[in-house]
Order: sequence, then C-alpha cells, then structure tokens
Amino acid sequence: MLYCSRILQSNVLVHGNGRACLADFGLSTIVLEFMELFEAPEDEEEDEAAVSLSTECDIYSFGSIALQVLTCKVPYYNVKRDNVVLGQLVRGKKPEPPKESQIAPSHWDLIERCWLPRASRPSVQDIVAFVARERQALVP
Repeated sequence: MLYCSRILQSNVLVHGNGRACLADFGLSTIVLEFMELFEAPEDEEEDEAAVSLSTECDIYSFGSIALQVLTCKVPYYNVKRDNVVLGQLVRGKKPEPPKESQIAPSHWDLIERCWLPRASRPSVQDIVAFVARERQALVP
C-alpha cells in the first residue's frame, strides 16, 4: 500500500511499512528543462547550460526533503510566490530553518552540505553513514 505523506514533497511516496520511494521522474525532466532557462544552481559551475539528473541532484533534493521532514515546513516556506522562490534559487540563496524549529546543528550542517556546489556535496555513502550514526544514537 502506497500513500503520499502530507509532510513530504508530492514526489515522495511512502509504503505502508515506512519505506520511502521517489516518483514522478517525468515531471522532474520538465522541471529541469524549465530550470535550464534560468541557469539552475547546478549550472553555475558548468560551462554548458545542460542540466542532467544525477546523484548530485539527488543529494541536493535529499537536503530539501530532510529539512522538510525535520521541521514540517517546505523549503522557502516563508516565501509566498513561486517566482520569488525561483529567483532565490537562481541567485543561490538557500532556505533557512524555521525560527521555531529545534533542528540539531549536526542535521542542519548536513542539509547545508547537500546544497553546496556539486563537487563539494556529501556522497551517498556519507549520508548513509550519518543517518546510521544518528539512528544508532536513538537506540537505548
């Protein structure tokens, strides 16, 4: 049984057993084509204005989803208009955690690292190790 969580972005589906799955890759391609017109953050470090789906893009998205899961607020929750959010993305302005959130500094550090330029982002292995350490710390 699959259902969409209200907390997660609409392209993250969660099985009844709690396993999260990414969906809607067709829409991702359309969004990437649109972002090419505005020099997406991914393009700033490349000479060509070609955006491609990659592990690094997934890491960037992971940071956004982690922020949403940990704070129950979407990135740029305080910005009312989509075109303003797009402008902030193009200028490289990153989301901020909600002031009322109590996100751990180590979690915020990982999220911010996910939004660094491609070559500086953590690897999948780094993220898996971080999540494993945090999960282990919760076990009595």
